Amino acid sequence: MKTVATCLFAITLAAIVIPSASAQQVVRRVEEPTPLAATDPLAVRSAAVVTHILAGETALAVAALRKEADADYAKGEALEKHVTAHIARLGPGKYKITSYEVGFGADVVVFLTNDKGEDTNIVVRYNADKKMTGLTEAKIER
Repeated sequence: MKTVATCLFAITLAAIVIPSASAQQVVRRVEEPTPLAATDPLAVRSAAVVTHILAGETALAVAALRKEADADYAKGEALEKHVTAHIARLGPGKYKITSYEVGFGADVVVFLTNDKGEDTNIVVRYNADKKMTGLTEAKIER
């Protein structure tokens, strides 16, 4: 009986440990953004929206985002809330775009730096059809 219990424990432990290691590799791969040229079409489209946000131009940022957004996001209230939240968070004129990376699937991470050397970002979310579906901030440790 002790042998059966030990065997079951070993199988259970293997079932828990092995998938966990695999899952960590998948998560790590998804979370690590890769560089994206400023001339890449996704970077250009993302910059068109982020530039207006950085300038505090709510109406222009909303219009640019609606033009590039999928139908549901373009019609929803979340779009305007996202824009106003990022304008409030970043403060007009304080940040500049420093680089772009693609990560989290097809999302574009737009890295920003202000004159004090403080870094932050805006993640422009994209769906499989390359339509914008949201704006957020990523917590990226370097």
